[in-house]
Amino acid sequence: MTQTVEPETVVDYSDLSADEQNLYMEITEKFGEKWTHEQTLDFMGQLDDYGITDAYVMGDAFMYITDCQYTENGAKAEFAEYWFTEVMEQAGAYDNVVVDWAATYDYALRFDMFIIEFDGDFYFFNSNY
Repeated sequence: MTQTVEPETVVDYSDLSADEQNLYMEITEKFGEKWTHEQTLDFMGQLDDYGITDAYVMGDAFMYITDCQYTENGAKAEFAEYWFTEVMEQAGAYDNVVVDWAATYDYALRFDMFIIEFDGDFYFFNSNY
């Protein structure tokens, strides 16, 4: 007996709620113009896993994006260096910095941030949105 596998149904933009449409447009404007409709919906699903379901929350939570030249540890290192040299420098937060920027991320930032790896890039979000 052969089982028939049904193709996955892709949600049409017009079937999205108003909040979902606003999030879709914000994602497209901010960093997803190169993505297909399905990729944007997939990214929205990954955001939903972290409780981000509308454009305002995503705007508050989004912190940084690296390009695809990195592994996850390389992306963590770039973000941690950015965070502590550009954002936290005035707060004197160097007590949390260790020799290795990826280790700095793991030590000082991993509880307050989360990463979504998507389409070869790493997207950093603040968990405390």
